[in-house]
Amino acid sequence: MKQLLYTLLISLAVLTMSCTNNNKLYHELRRSDTLYTAKAAMDVYDYNPTRALLIIDSAEIVGNMSRDLASYYRAKVFTMTFEGMHLDSAQKICMSLMHSDYVKNSDNLEEVLDLLVSISRRKQDFEQWLKWSTEKANLCRDNGNVVEALRTEAEIGVILAYLGRQDEGLQKLDYVISELDGTRRFNEMDACIIALRRKVDVLQQFGLYEEIIPVSQKIIEKVDDYEQNTEDFHDGSYREPKAANVPDYSGFYRVKAFAYLARAYAETDDIKNGGIVNDFCVDFGVVESHKGEQVS
Repeated sequence: MKQLLYTLLISLAVLTMSCTNNNKLYHELRRSDTLYTAKAAMDVYDYNPTRALLIIDSAEIVGNMSRDLASYYRAKVFTMTFEGMHLDSAQKICMSLMHSDYVKNSDNLEEVLDLLVSISRRKQDFEQWLKWSTEKANLCRDNGNVVEALRTEAEIGVILAYLGRQDEGLQKLDYVISELDGTRRFNEMDACIIALRRKVDVLQQFGLYEEIIPVSQKIIEKVDDYEQNTEDFHDGSYREPKAANVPDYSGFYRVKAFAYLARAYAETDDIKNGGIVNDFCVDFGVVESHKGEQVS
């Protein structure tokens, strides 16, 4: 009788453990607990885009993503990866989304416009690039996001220059820089630095190297000021680096600016008069090879 009771108790314990494990398994397999999410896809898309697409497909199947949201993320993966092999597919998806309920929310519309800008930029389709950038800038202004509108308008200045409208492009860039300059908030300062870099791109394109010098110096002044007075610029904007990353942020743009200066001086007669480039090269580890080229 004791042995029978002991056997029954053991069986009951095993059954209880089995039910507990089954409940745990059921919990682990709930749809909301799967790895099939947008975050999971975006965590791997830059180095494993095929895996990201599989995650997006699975997320749509289990109901973690709507059809339109899954389409958006597929377009994003197609745009940013595969060496541009699927840009046409990404563009078709985005155009479909532009005519869907998905873009009735202005946030969604801006995201899709961002992709269309990126696609046309990568395809070097200047007319489409200008079209979508203009639409995005107008949308940002309508939504009160003036800084993002100015960031986009700086890109428009570059596009205009590529289209042969050099003066108009430089005027657009000068307007953006003047609107952002002098405001001691990170978002505006960062956008101004990007606009200054875009102006350097245009000036290099047209061989206006002497004009690059003051633009590059302005970048250096801005990053020096930011690095020395970081708290004065703190605004909590999403681009703002953490305190520990401020030296990396400032160093990156400072080195870029000195590289612009080195190229500008190398392309003008100033190098013959002051040897300024050689000082830059020593300070930043740049070895001058011959006119217009530097190697590190």
